[in-house]
Amino acid sequence: MPEFKHHNRSVFYDTLGAGPAVVFQHGLGADRRQALGALSELRGCRVIAMDAPGHGQTIGGSGPYGFGDFADCVLGLMDHLGIESAVLGGISMGSGIGLAAALRAPKRVRALLLVRPAWLATPSPPNLEIVARIGHWIEDAGVDQARQQLEADPFYAELFNTNPNCAASIAGVFTRPQALESARVLHQMVDDRPFSSMGDLGEVHCPTLVVTNESDPLHPTGLGDELARAIGGAQHEVVPPRYTAAADHQSALTQAMQKFLDGSCV
Repeated sequence: MPEFKHHNRSVFYDTLGAGPAVVFQHGLGADRRQALGALSELRGCRVIAMDAPGHGQTIGGSGPYGFGDFADCVLGLMDHLGIESAVLGGISMGSGIGLAAALRAPKRVRALLLVRPAWLATPSPPNLEIVARIGHWIEDAGVDQARQQLEADPFYAELFNTNPNCAASIAGVFTRPQALESARVLHQMVDDRPFSSMGDLGEVHCPTLVVTNESDPLHPTGLGDELARAIGGAQHEVVPPRYTAAADHQSALTQAMQKFLDGSCV
């Protein structure tokens, strides 16, 4: 598996396809396989995804973790691969990383693909509170005890009954490779933010696609609305729910991204 060094840490990544570079990042608690899978049917581009620190095979240590560091890591990957500019983005946390990179190095970002964003300019968004609590529970009591605490949590119990696939997605953080060693990545990332104010988004001038879906309490459609309004000229597409119509979701997501890339930059 290819890797590169960033701040004396081995960061693992993978690529798929050929063509102009699309550097696309996974969500919090996931890994590069999520990002590659989401873009696996795109044509005419080279998709590049890395395991962010504290995720997958990238040993994260104790942190601290934040959007700025993760954005610098993505830019470091581009340096390693000799990529001057690329389409950036990702899913949930990954979309925030893409935005953070675009604000830090705008000339290196040709376009943004922001899928199911979960953060705006305020740390500790309420939609991600349950994820932060899990991180603290694992740190304080270990994986097994934290799993019991989650199952007893009223919000999770209701979600388990009303949206079981979403509940399963949350519980998936217990089976990730670094569930115990990098538990703090969960609450430290939730407590951070990809940009300091909504006004910062006025500095994003590249073509931008925001994709949201209904019936997703972790990634409310309203966040996508706010994001798209704050980025001049951004497109906002609402696709079928990932948790209740996975195949339709993926098909519509691929179609929206392909149309955007074909018309904008690839």
